[in-house]
Amino acid sequence: LFLTVIIALPATTPPEFVNKASYAFGHFENVSGWNNGFAFILSFLAPAWTVAGFDTSVHISEEAKNAPRAVPFAIMCATILSSVLGWIVNIVLAFHIGNDLEAVIGNPIGQPMATIFANSVGPKGTVVIWAFMVITLFMTAMDYLIAGSRQIFAFSRDHGLPFSGLLYRINPQTQTPVHAVFFCAFLSLVLGLISFAGPVAITAVFTMSVVCQYIGFVTPIIARFVGGTRFVHGPFNLGVMSGPVATVASAYMIFMIVVFLFPASPAPESQNMNYTVVVVGGTILLSLGYYFFPVYGGRYWFTGPVHTIKDTPEDSSSVDQKSVGSPVEKEKV
Repeated sequence: LFLTVIIALPATTPPEFVNKASYAFGHFENVSGWNNGFAFILSFLAPAWTVAGFDTSVHISEEAKNAPRAVPFAIMCATILSSVLGWIVNIVLAFHIGNDLEAVIGNPIGQPMATIFANSVGPKGTVVIWAFMVITLFMTAMDYLIAGSRQIFAFSRDHGLPFSGLLYRINPQTQTPVHAVFFCAFLSLVLGLISFAGPVAITAVFTMSVVCQYIGFVTPIIARFVGGTRFVHGPFNLGVMSGPVATVASAYMIFMIVVFLFPASPAPESQNMNYTVVVVGGTILLSLGYYFFPVYGGRYWFTGPVHTIKDTPEDSSSVDQKSVGSPVEKEKV
């Protein structure tokens, strides 16, 4: 797909849709109703949503060899590769999008990207390219399914979820947490059905995914510095840059969490309101209730992560190496 974009668009785009460098790199157009500065910040939602896949390797670290080193390396590779390829694709699109952005955004096709392809390679070529994009999205969904099911498996193994005894079981034939996979697929199906409720509802889900992800990212970063000096560095760390990087990352994510709760226009109505704050707020309230509920709340029975391998005081790093492996291996110990 990357090669298709950077080769097909320059080769097939009619001259009337080809922009000059001054337009591609210097033109700014705001159709949101917000002032230009805030509209620029709101535009970060699209690239921020793509970051959702960068940490996928973390969620399957228990099944990785040499995870303390391999997982950080995988994250760096995914980030660098995606940033470079994404930057090149966006430059190519900026040169071949044409200068009537409202026509691209408001096209009956309903997808600005598909409109750009249609203007360049024609309807038939667009269908072929879009078919490959759909296949790619399904493959991406499988990656998310694996990562999400492993999160469900790990947390249910720690008895942190309802019906944990059922969710964390390993299928003896496939040697995988099949129950967690089906449960994750079911939740994905339910969220997918929300798209039939209209663009407002599904946009809230998309925005919520970024907001909740940032909350999940910033919480351990802050806890690492607020919690004192008990944190033990692994074989991969940023050294003296750890503090500055954590500060910048935390400030950025906290700021963007607030920004992404704003509506797309300064005078929203019920039809175009950003309901992310309602969904995220409701999720937080349910989570707090699940933990602090009198007598039955998690605070009365949750004891933290379950250790399936005994720690050896003489070499904590070797424990980290041993503790990684498939869910099955950890379950058998």
